[in-house]
Formats: sequence, C-alpha cells, structure tokens
Amino acid sequence: MAQGYERAARLSPESHARARRLVRAAAAGWSLGLDRVERLCREALELAQDAQLRGEIHAELETALYWRGDLPAAHRVKIETADELAATAPVQSAHMRARATASLRHFLRGEEAIAVGRQAFELISEIDGSDPRVPLMYAQALVRAGTVEEGAKIAQRSAEVDTETADASLQANLAEIRILQDDLDAAQALLDAWLRPARQTGNVSELANGLEHRASCLAQRGDLVTAHAAALEAAELAELLPDEVLQRAEAAVRVCVVSALRGDAAAAQNAAGTALELARRCHSRFLEAQVSAALGTLALSRGDADAAITHLEAVRDLVRGGGYRHPAFVQFSPELVEAYVRAGRDEDASTELALLEADSLLAGSPWALAAASRCRGLAHGDLTAFEEALAHHRKSPRALERARTQLAYGERLRRDGERVRAREQLKAALEAFESSGAAAWAERARDELRATGEHIRSDDRAREELTPQELQVALVVTEGATNKEAASRLFLSPKTIEFHLRNAYRKLGVRSRTELANALRGGG
Repeated sequence: MAQGYERAARLSPESHARARRLVRAAAAGWSLGLDRVERLCREALELAQDAQLRGEIHAELETALYWRGDLPAAHRVKIETADELAATAPVQSAHMRARATASLRHFLRGEEAIAVGRQAFELISEIDGSDPRVPLMYAQALVRAGTVEEGAKIAQRSAEVDTETADASLQANLAEIRILQDDLDAAQALLDAWLRPARQTGNVSELANGLEHRASCLAQRGDLVTAHAAALEAAELAELLPDEVLQRAEAAVRVCVVSALRGDAAAAQNAAGTALELARRCHSRFLEAQVSAALGTLALSRGDADAAITHLEAVRDLVRGGGYRHPAFVQFSPELVEAYVRAGRDEDASTELALLEADSLLAGSPWALAAASRCRGLAHGDLTAFEEALAHHRKSPRALERARTQLAYGERLRRDGERVRAREQLKAALEAFESSGAAAWAERARDELRATGEHIRSDDRAREELTPQELQVALVVTEGATNKEAASRLFLSPKTIEFHLRNAYRKLGVRSRTELANALRGGG
C-alpha cells in the first residue's frame, strides 16, 4: 500500500495532492523502514502549504523519530510544529505541544512537562472542550510530579471515553494514571482493550508496546510469572522491529525489572546491559532510572544493602532532580530507606523517610501510604507503623508489596522475641512470595522463619525451571487457547507449540492443562 501511495504521489502534478499522498505512503510504510518514513515526510513538507496538512505530516514525522529513538529530534519537531501552527491550526498545535510531555518524561524534566502540558491544556479548553487526549497528557504530567488531586480531576473527563474504541495511546496514557492511583483492575481492562485488536490484526509494533505495559501492570500486582512471559514476548516481538529502537529499549527494561523482582540476577543483569545501551542511544534518562531502580531492588532482596544504595541513590538524583515526586513513577524511595536501615545509616534513613512520607501524602494511594508506614516501622522499630501499613495494604492490589511489609514486620517481631507472632507474618509473606514467583524475597522469608525455629519443608516437586519459550506457551494455553490459537498468538507453528508444551508437562510432572495451570500458580 505504501508503494502504491508513493507511486500515485509521483504522478500527481498538484503539490497539495502530492504531499497528501506522500504522507499516506509514510503512514503505511513503517514496515519498509523509519528512515524511509522520515524521507517521505520531509519531502511532503517541502510541498505542503496547508496548515492542517502540515500538522498531519509533522505528527507522522515526529512519531517516526520518536520510535526510532531519536528523542531529541522528535521533541524539536513537536515544539517547532506547535509554534508554527499556533495561529492557523490551534487544535493540532495543542496536540503537538501535549505530545512533547512524552519526550520530556524521557528526559526527566518534570516541571517543564507541566508547563508545556498546561499551555496545551489551556489552548484546547478554549477551542475543543470534548477532546480527551490533551487533558489526559497534561494530567499525566501533573500526577507524575505529585500534583495528584489536580491531575486526577482533569483525567476524569478522559475516563469517560469508550475504552473499547479509544485509540491505543489514549488507553496507555489512562492506564498509567490508573496504575499510579493503585487502580490496577481498571488499568488492566484498558490494556486488555488495547491488546485485543493488536492481536487480531497482527500489528507487531502495537502488540509489543501493549505487552510491555501489561507486564508492568502484572508485575505491580505481584503476578511475576505472567508478567515475565509478557515481558519476554514483548522483547521477542520488538526484535522483529529493528528500526524501532525505543520499542526495543522499553521491552528490555521491562525484562530487566521483572527479572529483578523474580530474583533472577543473571537475567536481570543481562537485560540491563541491553536496556542501558539502547536507553542511552535514545537519550532516555527515564529508562536508565528504571534499570538502576531494578538493580537496586534486586540487590536489596539479596541482602546487599551497600550495592542497593549505590543504585538507588543514582535513581534518586535523576528522578527527584527532575521534579518527580510520585513514589510509584519510578519506585526507589521505600527501597532506599530500607537499604539505609540495613546498612546502619540511620540519619540517611530518617532523611529519606521524611521525603517519602511527604510524597506519599501527595500521592494518596493505598500502596504509597503503606510503603511510608512500613518504612517508618523499619526506621524506628515501630510495630504500630507496621499495623498501619497492613491496613493500607488491604485497600491495595499489590500483593508483593504487602508481602514485603509482612516480611519486615516478622523480622522486627522475631528480634523483639515475639516468635509466634513473627511466624504468622513470615508464613504469610513466604506464601505470597512463592505465589508471586519472587524467589529472592522468598528465600529471605524462609531464612527468617528458620530463625524462629520453624521447620521449612523443601519443595518436594523439585521442578525444573521452564525456558522462556516454554513458559510463554504454557501460560497461553492455560488461558484457554488451543494449540492453533497459541501458535497464531506467539507467531510459532502448531508443531512448535506442541513441542514446548510436551517439555513443560514433563518438567512440571503434570498431565493436563488444568494441572499445568495449578502448577504455574504454585499449587501443583
């Protein structure tokens, strides 16, 4: 189709028609390479005089530059286009200015993102009050920076859109706000609505992007097994898109983050190397911060407080230095408090705790309040703070975070000589860690339980670790997919699906899909 539009453009004597066909060729030609998309857009811009058409061309050009990983160039196009179109095409001008908040997030320039987003929001409010996209991007910038109440109010108008028909970017943006608000069910519904048409049409780029977001949501819920499979699938699909450097970077970051939460140091470090190389090529400090946060959390889970502090202080400088105050934007503060406590750096722990408590009040989410209470318990040995944290956790779906509070509470109770009460918290933590697939945290809970005198039965299934491909296949078929459907979804042949499924059955010692699903949930 792209080549047809380009041929038609070459045959068009009139400049406007030629420019329109060139931009259509660019929009349809992503599979032919983003360099070609950029060339077609720039050729079209030399011909186009109409403001609206120039806006469409610039939007296509900016999108290509953005996903190619040239974030500075994409940002320049957004701002220059917004200025160019301000008088003649104000709606498009507002959209381009709002889209600049996405690149500013990557640069970790939060205050500037709010200023640019506000300009776009005020402009669009004057001329098109029904448009949800610009207000939502402004709301994102506000919530990320900790101005949650105002951001949530503005986002509410976008929450009323039909999520089944909204475009992918709108669903992704709204899902991020829902995640920051601790509403993971709503976020999951948005992401599922995004993924369904991508699966049906075989849009590899949309599918990779949607799966990366789904992996993030699942990981925060504590379903690390499914999150790992989604992250791996996103990374494999992104490798089919060599031009889309940012897509590959984001997928590699997600593999790193989920692997770190699972306690798989080798996989996390391997993914971190790829993610950092790609993130730096894209000039994304945001992605770099996520990798450092993941490595810091991994070190903490393995008991290496000093290494955790090194990673997490780097994140703190990037994120707080950029004006971001929501504790879940890039999560580092609860981990940094805990690392300081375990390293005996009490003054640093108190300083960071004060900042976390202030930021958690701004966020107002159950998880943020729970994390601040847990850290207060860690820093001051305050048992009441742990109880407050558990009360907040009851309103939050983040099972892994609740387990971390139970682990910290159990540790404190054991040190206070309260062995019976300690075992109650530690057993609950261990069960949640094992169910989540958080191996390093689970081992810490086992060690603490043993220290109370509890006998810990070893895993008598002695199951082998599935390969990433076997895990993906197993998870897809346990969702109800036939072998043929799984083959289509994973871009494999039915014979390959059968091969991986047989291996999974053998390794886990199961004979049916029901038993397979039970084993993957930890109940096998």
